[in-house]
Amino acid sequence: MPEKKPHIIICSDLPGKSDQLSLALAEDYHLTNINTTDTLLDISYQQLPDVIIININLNKVGGFKACEQLKSNEATVDIPVIFISEIFDETDTIKAFNAGAVDYMKYAFHQKELRARIRNHLMLKQSRENLKKKNQLLTSTMSKENERLQQLMEATIRAIVQTVESRDPYTAGHQQRVSDLSYEIAKVMALDASQKMAIKYAGILHDIGKLRVPDAILNRPGKLLSIEFDVLKIHPQIGSDILDTVPSPWPLSRIILEHHERLDGSGYPNGITSDNMLIESKVIAVADVMEAMSSHRPYRPSQGIDLALEEINNQKGLLYDEQTVDTCTHLFVKGNYKFGW
Repeated sequence: MPEKKPHIIICSDLPGKSDQLSLALAEDYHLTNINTTDTLLDISYQQLPDVIIININLNKVGGFKACEQLKSNEATVDIPVIFISEIFDETDTIKAFNAGAVDYMKYAFHQKELRARIRNHLMLKQSRENLKKKNQLLTSTMSKENERLQQLMEATIRAIVQTVESRDPYTAGHQQRVSDLSYEIAKVMALDASQKMAIKYAGILHDIGKLRVPDAILNRPGKLLSIEFDVLKIHPQIGSDILDTVPSPWPLSRIILEHHERLDGSGYPNGITSDNMLIESKVIAVADVMEAMSSHRPYRPSQGIDLALEEINNQKGLLYDEQTVDTCTHLFVKGNYKFGW
């Protein structure tokens, strides 16, 4: 099968010039000849040629506008446009290049030069297309690898969470539920993609520090003694220390450290105030209280969603971030949000 010839559209408003160009190129290229720039646009969009030659002598403005429109259309933006005109002055040449032309020739009868320039532009076009394909392939490969790594990371995180929850069966599923609610709050608050992912994973891992809290404290059926509560309060620091050793694109370590901090500085472990807390930490703090109050614990039955909502709203702006509380309340009251017990 003979090799397919590259397709060139020749737009010329002078029949003699069109014939001259066709004679020079017919042997090596498949040609389409037209005589107006209005027709040029329609045919170019339909046929998507390899090169477009514009030989406009009587309507130069129309030629410039046609080139601009070709370059503003996604389908034709990469097609090389070559202007040929013996009556172009320097200003016209600049206008042609500003319109998006890749080349300009003054004399159509310089056939060898014209063929050489067309070959060069076809080679450049092919190189760009090859580069684009390689980039698409690389992007696709990277996307698949990132997806694989994310799945691996999530599987590892869930294995860690299961280890934590195996020591505290009363709170099984707590971290996942906090993560789910936090993520929904973040979406409604229109936090950026990175913040949402940070909240998702920090939520799943926020109690990882309980790995080093004694079972007797985690599973105590009554109210904790003061000294026991002091031991429990170190779990955000422990969790932060653990995550500090793990490379991450998100500030997971800091979020976990801050998830029991409060706006007025009454939280733990460091008693920091609102200005020093990440918004991600503030979101998880509210979700954590909501889930904890509405779930059963060894030392008390569930207090219910309504009481949990009352608590965060009573302390809105004092302990908990106002926007986060309002968003959380909206999700439960208007959005019919439910924990997945």
